[in-house]
Parts: sequence; structure tokens; C-alpha cells
Amino acid sequence: MKIGDKVLYNGLLATIIQKTIPRCRCKGNGYYILHIEGGNYRRKVPITTVLEPFDPIQIQHKIIKSHKLI
Repeated sequence: MKIGDKVLYNGLLATIIQKTIPRCRCKGNGYYILHIEGGNYRRKVPITTVLEPFDPIQIQHKIIKSHKLI
């Protein structure tokens, strides 16, 4: 992921505004700072978080599987 990419985070549209990776691994792996669209707040998430790229054309044609209760 690069700075400026639009992603989906917990079902909300967000933009990556900062990516921080420390030089020393003892301080952790790093983090992204996301700006959540539709609200005026930012969220700090670990860099190991899997973020879905936002692509409105593919989302329209995507088949969503229904959840099954076990």
C-alpha cells in the first residue's frame, strides 16, 4: 500500500495519509495512519492489518457470499 491509496477499513472508506516503519524492529513493525472519509478523524492501525483496496467498479460486480451459522 502507498500513501494516498483509498482502502476499506471495517466497512468504511479511508485514505492512507502516513506510513511509518521504524528502523529498529524492537519498536514494532510500524503502522498506517488512516483518514476516515465521512468523518473528521484519523485511525492508527498496525502495518500487519490487511487493508482492501477500494475500487468502486469491482465492488459493484462482486458477488457477496452470505454468512452461514454453524
